[in-house]
Amino acid sequence: MSKLDQLEKFTLDFKFKVQEQAKKKNREDLIYLVNKHLEERQVLINQISGPYSAHEKQQLERILKTDDEMQAILEKVFESIQVQMVQVKKQKTSNQQYLNPYSNVNANDGSYWDKKK
Repeated sequence: MSKLDQLEKFTLDFKFKVQEQAKKKNREDLIYLVNKHLEERQVLINQISGPYSAHEKQQLERILKTDDEMQAILEKVFESIQVQMVQVKKQKTSNQQYLNPYSNVNANDGSYWDKKK
């Protein structure tokens, strides 16, 4: 099996695993999986060298297409993480306001200021 065949198989497996983990909504496992597979994939990419035949160029195009599809999936996951972080931040501030509703009031009502010396 050539290095390009290995890379293509690895990329397809990686895409499948990313899709499965994205459905499970387990962010930590997904991040771990992506980091691990990107390192392994980089090793395979470094082992590939040109010149390429017509068949190899077609393989590379398929690999790039699969990579673009994976990138779209990861962007959706990233956006959902960002939305979730914003929701957590809003929830935190609303909880603080509920517990202490007068924390942001800066009024000096009820105090007497004597201007005489």
